[in-house]
Amino acid sequence: MRTDEADDAALTTFVAQTDRVTRQLAGSVRELEVGFAVRTPDLSAVWSANHLCCTSAATRATLERLGEEELAGLPYRHLIVRHRETAEAVEPALDAAGWRVERDVVMLLDGTPKEPADTGVVGELTEDQMAMLMAQWLREEFGDVRQQDVDDVVEYNRRVGRHYGERRLGVVDADGTPLAVTKLRVDGPLGWVEDVYTTPHARNRGYARTLVTQAARAAREAGCSVVVIVADADDWPQDLYARVGFRPIGSGRVFHRVVDPAG
Repeated sequence: MRTDEADDAALTTFVAQTDRVTRQLAGSVRELEVGFAVRTPDLSAVWSANHLCCTSAATRATLERLGEEELAGLPYRHLIVRHRETAEAVEPALDAAGWRVERDVVMLLDGTPKEPADTGVVGELTEDQMAMLMAQWLREEFGDVRQQDVDDVVEYNRRVGRHYGERRLGVVDADGTPLAVTKLRVDGPLGWVEDVYTTPHARNRGYARTLVTQAARAAREAGCSVVVIVADADDWPQDLYARVGFRPIGSGRVFHRVVDPAG
């Protein structure tokens, strides 16, 4: 099999798996002419649990109309556009209309990690330690986020982690306070390294690189033939992941807009 065919197969495996789990964890799923929409009323602040996913050709007008219909009552509209031509076509207009555009890159591990792993600092975090770090990450990124929104996102993290039986690799300080985390989710031949975070005061110590390396090695040891990680296409972590041994195989776009839920 040519490299591009193998890359396409790996990307298809990853996207299918993530969409399947999204559907399984959602409160409800509606099939649409351009994809599907998920809603989870008890976790209304969680974009991953309340969004429209576009998987086939669609116009900007169709996406905005379906977003209004399927996500009515929420204080945001969240569109995941997997269909590449559609994403490229609608991005300029949505960007100009005030939608926030996020560009993600899916990266695939070649062989085994290149970086050595200082396994002496790596341990397994409890679910509560993971939740503590996820809450801190959210407050760091969004500042004045409401406590209820933090609680919703943390609860969704718990649900996803339990679904996968994920490993929570991490670093803790002497008193047991968690400093860094990387998650490993395994589903058959697929290993997914996710949620790489280090607290601000513990950065520049190599924890992220060590944890990603260890997670990637653990995925191979678990028999995963496909090991992926997702990075922000416009941010530096993808360079760190490349040093570990990951390379880009695909990209996607997410569009987000804050609205008046009563409007």
